[in-house]
Amino acid sequence: MDVEWVVIGLIVAAHGVKGEVRVRSLSDSPNRFTNLRQCYLRNNTGEVKPCRIRSAKIIKGMYALGIDGVNSRDEADSLRGCELVVTRNDVGPLPEGSYYVFDIVGLRAVTPTGSLLGHVKDVLNNPANDVYVIQRPGKPDCYIPAIKQVVREINIPSGHIVITPWPGMIDDEGEQSL
Repeated sequence: MDVEWVVIGLIVAAHGVKGEVRVRSLSDSPNRFTNLRQCYLRNNTGEVKPCRIRSAKIIKGMYALGIDGVNSRDEADSLRGCELVVTRNDVGPLPEGSYYVFDIVGLRAVTPTGSLLGHVKDVLNNPANDVYVIQRPGKPDCYIPAIKQVVREINIPSGHIVITPWPGMIDDEGEQSL
């Protein structure tokens, strides 16, 4: 059985001279790295290795992590571009009505009558609300606000979301109205 990996961070640079790495968090959990002790490193070829975190601190909106076995700037720099991943079982539950982005991306977007609009290609995080980018076959992508008045149902097990677009949100030619 294949392990389902979830990316929680990206190593963007070495930090200092003692082997720490600078990590951009891709996690919604604000304390993900300050409390993390064990995760995995995935390199650009897809190879995954266990990773033990020995220290974590926040510096200028990013994390500086000390990783066991990484003791010099050169060793830390060699990890640039690697992802920090955890198994799907390690991400933890969310409150009811909340979803992980990786659960939403790929879902079929349908109307209440079951007509296929497309598939969720991406989730944009905006200050007011998330926006679902729906990739439609043969038509331009459309942008759907992730609000209850438009997104009527999210059903992860069946692989779909039900969208009730507002009048004029998507016109007859498939072009999105602004």
